[in-house]
Amino acid sequence: MNNNGLRLVEFCAENDMVIGGTLFQHETIHKYTWTSPDGNIHNQIDHVLINGKWRKSLLDVRAFRGADLGSDHELVIAKIQLKLAAQGKKTKNRKLMDAKLLLPHLAREYQTKIANRFDALSDLSSEPDSDFKFSSLLSFPKSYLQ
Repeated sequence: MNNNGLRLVEFCAENDMVIGGTLFQHETIHKYTWTSPDGNIHNQIDHVLINGKWRKSLLDVRAFRGADLGSDHELVIAKIQLKLAAQGKKTKNRKLMDAKLLLPHLAREYQTKIANRFDALSDLSSEPDSDFKFSSLLSFPKSYLQ
């Protein structure tokens, strides 16, 4: 391993990352990502990095020879399968509220608060309608409106 390989390993260790190409068993021909122009030297120099938290989502990584990329590098493909958990509904507060309403003094207090809110809403609806306000505004002299 050369200096660049050591730097890559250190980077992965510091950032909780995994080098994906080294995890899976493949024939050596499917591990090499670079071939020298004379075809005698092969190296694995292209890698797939993934966060350690998502390691189990990485299903496979391999090099595919024969893809016409116009390069001396092989095509590296990773198969990833994400399993995302659905977010559940938060019902623990509802259960606690139902239990509190079984206590008589808290039930009365809750009923009073709800009644006060409805009273405040009925006071708002007793105001004159907007057409009445607009028509009274038109009766003002124009000098006041400018």
